[in-house]
Amino acid sequence: LEIAVKYQYGSQEAFTRAFKSCYGAAPAEFRKTGNSDFDRHNKADFMKTRPDPAFLENFGKPEITERGPFRIVGKTYETSLENRRYFDEIPGFYYDFGSSELFSRIPGRINPARSYGVVIKNSDDDSFGFLIGEESDPSAPLTDPQLSGINVDAGRWAVFRLCGGLDTIRNAWRYIYGGWLPGTNYELRSAPDFELTDVPASDFPDGLKMSIHIPIE
Repeated sequence: LEIAVKYQYGSQEAFTRAFKSCYGAAPAEFRKTGNSDFDRHNKADFMKTRPDPAFLENFGKPEITERGPFRIVGKTYETSLENRRYFDEIPGFYYDFGSSELFSRIPGRINPARSYGVVIKNSDDDSFGFLIGEESDPSAPLTDPQLSGINVDAGRWAVFRLCGGLDTIRNAWRYIYGGWLPGTNYELRSAPDFELTDVPASDFPDGLKMSIHIPIE
């Protein structure tokens, strides 16, 4: 947090994401591993997680859009960056959210056809919350103890649209933070990135129609 404030990042979360986009790991992992060992490990790890050439050929440029403020309400699940645990756990979070029909208890649902997946926090131990939910009317009272909400400020987004299975989605996230973002003049702003799934148009599990939204300035 002290480093984030010193170098004028909007939040600790923004600094953590920027650091990870450059070095492939969160600051806490860098601190634990040490500079020299970290550099060697990072180069090998990056090569193993790069998107394959066929994916890059078919992956289009993002659409840059502006969007006003909105609220997302749903259930928050806990996961971690450690050993990329989140890659294995997040699909199960979506399944739990749908099978338990928690979406039907969201107050003031605006567009039930679209499901959000939002990274809502980072911490020093690499753990973070992943909120799965829907857009909700900000004036609707939130009283269900199993649900939580997040207010997202207005701003600019880089929107990547894709359709495919879990490997396609994973490759997209790797490409965005490991290739696209470092190669642009954009910077991350203090807002969560998120996935937005068109549920009726998706064919689970291999034909997910989804967009990835990256907050930029």
